[in-house]
Amino acid sequence: MKNFLIITNDKKDPGYKLTHEIESYIKSRGAEVSIAAKSMDAGKGSIIPENKDIDCIFVLGGDGTMLRAARDIMDREIPMLGINLGTLGFLADVDKDKYKEAVDILLEDKYFIQDRMTIPGKITHANKKESDVPAALNEIIVTKAGSVHAINVDIHVNGQYLYSIYADGIIASTPTGSTGYNMSAGGPIVHPHAALIAITPICAHTMNMRTVVVGPDDVVEFVIGRGREDDSIKAEIISDGGMGIPVTTGDRIKITKAGFNVKLVKIEKTSFLQTLNRKMSN
Repeated sequence: MKNFLIITNDKKDPGYKLTHEIESYIKSRGAEVSIAAKSMDAGKGSIIPENKDIDCIFVLGGDGTMLRAARDIMDREIPMLGINLGTLGFLADVDKDKYKEAVDILLEDKYFIQDRMTIPGKITHANKKESDVPAALNEIIVTKAGSVHAINVDIHVNGQYLYSIYADGIIASTPTGSTGYNMSAGGPIVHPHAALIAITPICAHTMNMRTVVVGPDDVVEFVIGRGREDDSIKAEIISDGGMGIPVTTGDRIKITKAGFNVKLVKIEKTSFLQTLNRKMSN
């Protein structure tokens, strides 16, 4: 690796102090480096130059910053290394005090790369028009919008009806996302090397709703139902915390495994289970 890009959460690195320290160290080792545009807000467009060869992206922040960066480079499969500036994370797992060690390891090609599955979505609206849901590294969520108290959603897998829920929403989670909203909603924790999609209700208004886990080649479909008064309801789809996409009664959201992965650079010998143990012990 000889060409690097740094993406920084400027709220966690005010004045880009650490960013410039890392930039200077990379240059002192004879490698090329640039700093991405500052804005990482949803809807502001790409922050990564399309015409630049990049071997690896340093992402300074936390897991949320990693997710936003991953969304921006999703189909380019550029390896990312997270430098953690927040609390202990699952994606950004290199401590900020170890950035020199990380740079050295990358330049000496002693790293390894993990491929993480992603899940894009396709909306077929009631009027037959179609629109895309950006691929997610963590999860795609269908949730209530506005003043709606809860939503009815029918769940299908491979064209077969599974069950219906009346809930605040429903999550389709990757293994990577299993420690995020999925876990908070009572879903299972899954090793990131696994390949599957977990379907987890959010605050279901019934006692017997549980997560259903399907294979990576299965097709999951959520169909927005009608309200309790047989009225049309409004909901929204959110991919990895991005901007909500409005949907309504009759709209169908199809979720599948993408043909590309997010590539995470790993240099630490700490395993996922060790990180999980540290998180659960706090």
